[in-house]
Amino acid sequence: PGREPRPGRAAVLRTRTRGFGVNVGMFAREANAERAKARLVEAGLPVLDDPIESARGPLTRVRVGPFERREEAEQAAAKVRALGLEARVYAP
Repeated sequence: PGREPRPGRAAVLRTRTRGFGVNVGMFAREANAERAKARLVEAGLPVLDDPIESARGPLTRVRVGPFERREEAEQAAAKVRALGLEARVYAP
């Protein structure tokens, strides 16, 4: 009970944005997500965040984007890494 995955919801959240982007992280604590988002905004990056339900409870997914070209996402990922955050480019 309570441990069933919710593929329908995850799939909807993943298809909401189009283009390339950068996954920054999944945060269990809202305060940590807010700190990461603030650093990204201060760096001039476009921030996206989504609530995610997981087996461990609610999470906040923080991403940067979307970008039309992979090259733009790669440049953004370099900025994210320079802030000391994780960055993984994803494709549409």
